[in-house]
Amino acid sequence: MTHACEVLEVRQVLEPQIQVERLGDQQAAYVINPRQPQKAFPPCIKKLLSMRPPETPTPTQSFHLACFLLQQGYDIEDCKDVLKEIFQQEYEEDTADIHLKIIKGKGCKPFQCFMVKHGLGLCSPDCPRHEKI
Repeated sequence: MTHACEVLEVRQVLEPQIQVERLGDQQAAYVINPRQPQKAFPPCIKKLLSMRPPETPTPTQSFHLACFLLQQGYDIEDCKDVLKEIFQQEYEEDTADIHLKIIKGKGCKPFQCFMVKHGLGLCSPDCPRHEKI
């Protein structure tokens, strides 16, 4: 059980990096604020965020990125902005909008590390979990 004073103490220490949402009288959920730097993101996500044409994410890698961003509290418009920056002229807003709404509506989750490493080829040696997978 979380007490109000504990939530306030955590909030004071972590803000503005963490946004607090109340889920009733005594619970709180913590979501990374998408307006903050993405330093805390795992290396696989940073790699996707750094891609630019002609090297852009595959559809499966894009799905992983979209799921991750939505899980971190990004809204659909924020995700579209990120994808537009990555894909530039190749970006198709209508397609992205439809896919993001489906992903969010179904509550899809990003892939687990095993799939990221062996299926997507995105795991980086600087990832703390790289050797364990």
